[in-house]
Amino acid sequence: LQQQEQSAAGITLPPAAAAAFADDKDDNADLSPPRCEWEFRLAATVPSTALPGASDAIGSVDFDPTGRLLATGGIARRIRLYDVASLLVDSGNDSSAGSGSGSGPAACICVPAKLSSVRWRPAGAPSAVVGCGDYDGVVTEYDVERGVAAWERDEHAGRRVWSLDYAPGAAMAASGSDDRTAHVWDPRAPSAGWATARAGGAVLCVEFDPSGAPQPAIG
Repeated sequence: LQQQEQSAAGITLPPAAAAAFADDKDDNADLSPPRCEWEFRLAATVPSTALPGASDAIGSVDFDPTGRLLATGGIARRIRLYDVASLLVDSGNDSSAGSGSGSGPAACICVPAKLSSVRWRPAGAPSAVVGCGDYDGVVTEYDVERGVAAWERDEHAGRRVWSLDYAPGAAMAASGSDDRTAHVWDPRAPSAGWATARAGGAVLCVEFDPSGAPQPAIG
């Protein structure tokens, strides 16, 4: 009796083994999530204003709650605010997309230290507020309309603040630092104290549950 042989993955298998191999592949396919194919196209760039030989590295970006403004922060000691519509005005023209021409910042706030994180305070604040964490361990909130600091806290022993986040509704805020702690406080009453979560190493990221649950994740 001559048995027919089938090939799978470059290995010659008898019919029974080949059938079992095919069934296993089908089971794995059912468990694997469907693949999404994304096609990205550069729509705009933020122009650098650094002098030749100088660095203007951006460490953090964030959209405001309305989606109309983009904030950037980095080692240049500035929070730059860009009008998103102006950045994308030429995005439909392939020849100019990504050129960044004519898309300078709508406003600029000078800050005293290099920035690791910028984050807009969620909608509901009395005015537009952007928070930032810096290399000196200070968390500061800036009133965007006036371009001045509205409040600051220096509770990370001078160690770099890597990350800042607000809970939905701005009921809580959290910062993570090189001092191996994450601080959680109420930005509506910043002088009322805070809670401290201690970690085994530098806290590089903090993120609140987007569903609104009062629980931050730290890493």
